[in-house]
Amino acid sequence: MNRARRESLNCLKADKETLEFFARLEQTRPSPSPEIEKMEGRSLGRGRSKSLAYGLTWAQAMNGRAVNPSDVVSGIGILNTDESSSWPGLGGGGNGGSGSHQHLKQGDDEDSNSEDHKLHNRGTVLEETMTGGGGPSFILDHGDPKAPTVTVPPSIGVTPKLVVQTWETTLERSIRSIVSITANHVRSFDTETSVDAKRGIILTNRHVVSPAPILALAILSNYEEVELKPIYRDPVHDFGFMQFDVSKVRFMQLKEIPLSPERARVGLEIRVVGNDAGEKLSILAGTLARLDRKAPEYGQGEYNDFNTFYLQAASSTSGGSSGSPVLDIEGHAIALNAGGASKASASYYLPLDRVKRALKFIQAGESVPRGTLQTDFEYFPYDELRRLGLRLSIEEQVRKHFPDETGMLVVKTVLPKGPAADKLIPGDIVIQCNSQPIANFIQLFTIIDDAVGQELTLTVVRGSSSKLLTFTFIVQDLHSITPDRFVEVGGGVVNELSYQLAHSYGQPCGGVYVATSGHMLASASAWRKSIIVAVNNIPTPNLDAFIHAISTLPDGARVPIRFYTLQRAFKEKIMIMHVDRHYHKCRVAVRN
Repeated sequence: MNRARRESLNCLKADKETLEFFARLEQTRPSPSPEIEKMEGRSLGRGRSKSLAYGLTWAQAMNGRAVNPSDVVSGIGILNTDESSSWPGLGGGGNGGSGSHQHLKQGDDEDSNSEDHKLHNRGTVLEETMTGGGGPSFILDHGDPKAPTVTVPPSIGVTPKLVVQTWETTLERSIRSIVSITANHVRSFDTETSVDAKRGIILTNRHVVSPAPILALAILSNYEEVELKPIYRDPVHDFGFMQFDVSKVRFMQLKEIPLSPERARVGLEIRVVGNDAGEKLSILAGTLARLDRKAPEYGQGEYNDFNTFYLQAASSTSGGSSGSPVLDIEGHAIALNAGGASKASASYYLPLDRVKRALKFIQAGESVPRGTLQTDFEYFPYDELRRLGLRLSIEEQVRKHFPDETGMLVVKTVLPKGPAADKLIPGDIVIQCNSQPIANFIQLFTIIDDAVGQELTLTVVRGSSSKLLTFTFIVQDLHSITPDRFVEVGGGVVNELSYQLAHSYGQPCGGVYVATSGHMLASASAWRKSIIVAVNNIPTPNLDAFIHAISTLPDGARVPIRFYTLQRAFKEKIMIMHVDRHYHKCRVAVRN
């Protein structure tokens, strides 16, 4: 064994496996010819300036040069011999894996009959052996000293720390932030989780919080119970917040789940953690299929969300899972479970964009501003927009400005006596709001919610003539048309008609709505979902007028009452009502 090979083996004594490998290889290798032994300092042949990656080459062994530690890269892989190839681990083949290894083949050299080429062929065989064996790889520089040297990036020489996130660890951490809510609604009124650990704020659905008076308990994962009080109910979207006293939790360290709506994307694997079908804990798996689904409709006269997209996945959620967080593998909430199909596995999730905005106001101790034009918008794809009169030139501009969008917003319904009444009509295509291009709900309502009580301009395309029309509105406070008080009279409950029910039946907001008829109103057949127009010939356009009219009636009086039902708003009825003050007190309840 000549001196060069001995020095090459001495520099690798620390690696026992490598020494054994070269020892076995030495036994099978024929002795080099004298011509090869004289090649010290020579090139491996013309065209050999390419970087070869086949472990420790015989050329370096004969050059008598020890292996430079900076040339060694452990656990990275075999560097492709093609000059255009990328670094292993950044697109190249893995260590002993199935990556693409492009070897120099016979005939690549201009002088295929030279001794240099024979030597290179031996090196190529050695490369194939090492890549197949899956041992440690070494990236070295080879060839003519005048040729460019391959420089290993600093990041390649360092073995990265891989953090493998699993659903087991994510769920173990997140379950501590999810609670079960037991609620009791003590009065009929209107239409019937993540945790902020410092303030004790819980995120859930609006239909769980409910606009009605409520008594609620939260059951933590360790079966501790704490009382809850509602602190916010969104007037339209299906989310709300409840709060508990953090000091009352004694045996559990509370955690919070971060809200990350920007992480939602099609194909994302998710878990819905909650109380599906009333179970203490359920974990349902799914994959996000849609990010732009229309808000689900639960029926006329029921609570329905609108003016927002919903996310959809086939996770088969059912009753009891309302308010469950939709988690990604890193434990971030990307949506809020809200509903599902009764005859399919589809589940519907509320995006968290507006939820995250509302939470910031609540954490700052401020009221959440919500604006409205009393208009329902719907997202239409471009093919349907063309049928509504959208010009090709406008479509080109919108597509260029919003390349990821597949449609635009269209006016669906406009409530009578609202800010947009007699201006917008169904079928109008929204182009701009306050001179800003608009293509989806978030863009539009970000502007509307921040402009309560202010002027707002809306540019729309109308009809087949594609007329561009611009209207100016005063943005109404959405909370002002959301009832926050009710009157108990004769065993029944009445309140002003909410925006939710007005939207469902296409009626103007306001008016005295019968939530529960009780004894006195039932005597006149004024059942639930009736609107009282007058009592004893005194008009009752709002709740204050109704209170005034009732306060003038003595116990036992028989007076006329005029009303209509929301299902038949065109048909008013006049009936005789028996006033009862003896068994049922008349009182007003106001939300604090």
